[in-house]
Amino acid sequence: MNYYDLIERRMSIREFREKAVPAHILEEIQTHYVGCSGLIPDIGTSLKILEGEAISRLEGIAGYQKLLIPAPYYLVLLSEPKEYYVENAGYIGEELDLKITSLGLDSCWVTVLDKEAAKAALQIPSGMEIAALIGFGYGKQEKKLLRLDIKTQSDVNANVREGHVAPKINVSELVYKETWGCKFPVEELMNNDFLIRALYAASLAPSFLNLQPYRLILNGNQITLAVNKDGMTNANDEKLNIGIALLHFTQVFLQGISWNFHWVMGSPDQELNLPEDWYAAAHCQV
Repeated sequence: MNYYDLIERRMSIREFREKAVPAHILEEIQTHYVGCSGLIPDIGTSLKILEGEAISRLEGIAGYQKLLIPAPYYLVLLSEPKEYYVENAGYIGEELDLKITSLGLDSCWVTVLDKEAAKAALQIPSGMEIAALIGFGYGKQEKKLLRLDIKTQSDVNANVREGHVAPKINVSELVYKETWGCKFPVEELMNNDFLIRALYAASLAPSFLNLQPYRLILNGNQITLAVNKDGMTNANDEKLNIGIALLHFTQVFLQGISWNFHWVMGSPDQELNLPEDWYAAAHCQV
């Protein structure tokens, strides 16, 4: 898959047509899941695809403010409840989200409001948790593409979006050099084509309410993802956001280099001077 193009093309759709997805496409999603690599390989996961009456069981326990997104299909990513399992699910879930985009379908991440109630409704076996939920299908064509620009709960702007997805923050605002607050010279970033593409891809990562509460700090060969506790995103969605952003950066970066790398969860052994409401979520050596 051409991840860069898919990331530019992908957008959250909340209205869907009543059109069935062919069985072979659903099977292709399942097959792609089997080949997915997670952030943490030893966390066991499984995938369910819901449709019809099974989705209606989630009414009131998943969605935005208890309103379930009326998608004809739902991906339910289950996971062993190990450390960083939600971040891992965000990473795998976004890989599947981009696969869905490549198949000509539309999608939307859905918040699980009550995990225990959702587990009971879907009869999930003990030892597994509902880690991620994605609604998908054939989206309705939107007359205007609006992007919410949310600063706080009382400071929200809706802007008409033209062309590909516009990042809420541009790359020069997303990236710091060596420590928090030190702007990375744009000319230095532009000299590294595959790095700038990966950073741009990270800026397009979907997040709860489109807040994009993360920054990347580059220090030599080390990259650190810093995350903001914004007060609006719940703990589960915050962790999903981390995995989604890491997937965007990783898959685009890997398509421009000839070596592999992996993310280490948690803070690196260096002083980043992060503000009080920010923390280092993951880091890697490239």
